[in-house]
Amino acid sequence: MARKNDYLIDLRPLGGQVIRLDKLVGTMLPVIDRRARRSVGEYSLEDIQRKFL
Repeated sequence: MARKNDYLIDLRPLGGQVIRLDKLVGTMLPVIDRRARRSVGEYSLEDIQRKFL
């Protein structure tokens, strides 16, 4: 069973910028499974909150 801390959110697509969270609505962000060392797909901030937090 995967735990919450087994996943990373790749913020590189944001270009290292400081961005307000409301600006991320609808932005797809890559999520990586740390244990398997592979991408599990791209999710919106809302989907990440529902599925991983």
